Amino acid sequence: MVELEGGAGMRRVAGWLVRGAALGAAVLVAACSGEEEKTVSPEVTAGEAIYKDQCAVCHDQTAAAAVAPDLTGVVGRKAGTWKDFVYSTAMANSDIVWSKETLDAFLKSPTTYLPGTNMGYFGLADDTQRAELVAYLEHISQP
Repeated sequence: MVELEGGAGMRRVAGWLVRGAALGAAVLVAACSGEEEKTVSPEVTAGEAIYKDQCAVCHDQTAAAAVAPDLTGVVGRKAGTWKDFVYSTAMANSDIVWSKETLDAFLKSPTTYLPGTNMGYFGLADDTQRAELVAYLEHISQP
């Protein structure tokens, strides 16, 4: 056991103890909060970047005037049903329920998959990027 005399050495030890106690308290609060930390896959992270680059300009719900429906919870939702949004007749009358497969096909070429859609997006031809984007949309659809 090392004994420290007063002064700077004791202040340094006291500082370590205070920081250690604060860290321990933070860990305890996090553990007791009942919230699990969600691990996000690299595919979801890459998909989020694609979303921010190519989708958020229209689908960003934090903007004062979003021009496209919210995509949170899109997986499992029937196409053309988001409240307070006027869809094309083609989208509103479609029988599409958004899934990994339907999103993949739609995002590859929206106007080919659903002629008459108003979505002004040419599509995402790259299979890997499209899979990453769909993984992100699946992620933001989880409760």
